[in-house]
Parts: sequence; structure tokens; C-alpha cells
Amino acid sequence: MNFVLDDDTIVLGTGQGDKFRAAERGDLIAFEADEADRERHVGWTVTAIGHLSVITDDEADELRRTLPLHTWMPMDDPRLVRLGIESVQGRRLLPWGQRPRFQ
Repeated sequence: MNFVLDDDTIVLGTGQGDKFRAAERGDLIAFEADEADRERHVGWTVTAIGHLSVITDDEADELRRTLPLHTWMPMDDPRLVRLGIESVQGRRLLPWGQRPRFQ
């Protein structure tokens, strides 16, 4: 999946599948991005919750020119959808020696 943060929304590239149909319906979804370094046992995770919407073709053309969106795999009919962020939570994963100890 390819995505980019655009002000207070997340713009996602997708095909005509489930994500696009969810955007057409305006579904409430959770979107998670994370990164982990398994050798050092550190990383982060962020979850954004909000409603999806379809980006019009005209706006999609403009966003493709101005945002660093890159498709990872070829699609017959690539589309853009937007997640309006209503809630966001995250956490950082600390190295073992820096984690709090619970008794």
C-alpha cells in the first residue's frame, strides 16, 4: 500500500477493490503504520482512525503532481482515497534495557 500524510488526512493509493468500495461508502476504518528493528528491539507504531472518502479524478491528478505518492505495484485503474483523521494513537518500542519494569 502506498500512502502519504497530507495536512490532517492520509492519502492512499488503491485499486478498485475493498478499500475503494469502503471509501465509496464512507466507512470508518483504522489505518496502522509501523516500523520495527528486530535486531535492536526498537520501533514505533501509529494507528489513525477516521472515515474514508474517494478523491475525485481532478483532485487526484493534482495530488499526484504535488505529493510523493508512488505505486508499489502495477494497477489497471489506480485510484486515490482519503482518510480523514479523527483519532490518532501511537507508541514507541524501546530497547529491552529501557523498558519500565512492572512488579
